[in-house]
This record gives sequence, C-alpha cells and structure tokens, in this order.
Amino acid sequence: MSKDQPQAPSGDDLPEHKPVPWEDTLDPELRDLLAQFEYGHLPEHLKRVSLHFHAVAHVMAHQLPDGAQLRQGLWDLLRSKDCMVRAAVAKARL
Repeated sequence: MSKDQPQAPSGDDLPEHKPVPWEDTLDPELRDLLAQFEYGHLPEHLKRVSLHFHAVAHVMAHQLPDGAQLRQGLWDLLRSKDCMVRAAVAKARL
C-alpha cells in the first residue's frame, strides 16, 4: 500500500460502538437492519473492515428520512459490507 492511501484503524485504536439516543426513536425494523452492521463480535482484522460500513449506515439513518430509498440503500450497503468482509477473510487465508 502506498503512503498516500488511507490506513484503516488497527488493534487497540478501533472505536467501540456505543448506542446513541436517537436509535431508540427508530422504527424497530430499521433498528434491526442497523444491527446487522454491528462489528463488536468480529475478530480484529474483520472489525477494521466492518466498522466503516457501520459508520456510514448509522450516519445515513440519522441524516436521511426513513423510507424505501433509505432502506434499499442500507440493504445494498449491507451486501457490500458482507462482500468486503468475505474478501478480508480470503486475504487472511493467503
């Protein structure tokens, strides 16, 4: 990786997700969808991949109105996150 490319957090510098008050006001189905972006249970090398998707999902859910487009976007983001986590799993096996 070149020095100009951003580095993902590693090890002890990974942020810990703490629920924010506005999450309690979300529709239960939307809250369940956002729960799919949790990363605390993952090994460190997969947390470094997943945490970015978690952040984007929560920012979008907070900034945009709930509706079909938001939910479809979150589902698409979840599928993307799953692909990137699988790629990180494959890389770790090399």
